Amino acid sequence: MYDVLPNSGLVPLVSERVISLLLPKFGDSFQFFSADVWNKGVNITGYYIINITKTLHIMDLKNQNIVQ
Repeated sequence: MYDVLPNSGLVPLVSERVISLLLPKFGDSFQFFSADVWNKGVNITGYYIINITKTLHIMDLKNQNIVQ
């Protein structure tokens, strides 16, 4: 099983393992929702849609740009 499922959409699908790694440190920075994933008529469980709710504003000192 993959930790991040490749897909043709722009929706990040991640495994329970990814969620369990992110929760302790970044639990207030994202949301996750159970996803129904089907492949050739077989339901694959244990994957989630992840939604990042916080971003960091970083200054690129060399180019004097703000990077998001």
